[in-house]
Amino acid sequence: MLEPRIGPRAAFPGGNRGEPLEQPVEELAALCRRNGISPETTCIFYGDKSNWWACYALWAFRLFGHEKVKILNGGRDKWIAEGRPLTKQKPQF
Repeated sequence: MLEPRIGPRAAFPGGNRGEPLEQPVEELAALCRRNGISPETTCIFYGDKSNWWACYALWAFRLFGHEKVKILNGGRDKWIAEGRPLTKQKPQF
């Protein structure tokens, strides 16, 4: 089941949610490449539950050198509360 996404370009890049990476730098870089994310890509993280996991993802990206990262203020909960559109369509990059 796909989770509601906040827009047509919103993507969850992982396949193994919650599983630790064995070689974090190399695996994160490969994950990014597979999803069209380069060092020049601005990544905007969002989630529910006060953006807890989104903030963790932002921290991890910065830890491994990806500087173009942002957090969606209020996350998905605020997005929904403001009546903004959702989609379950998987983006194509």
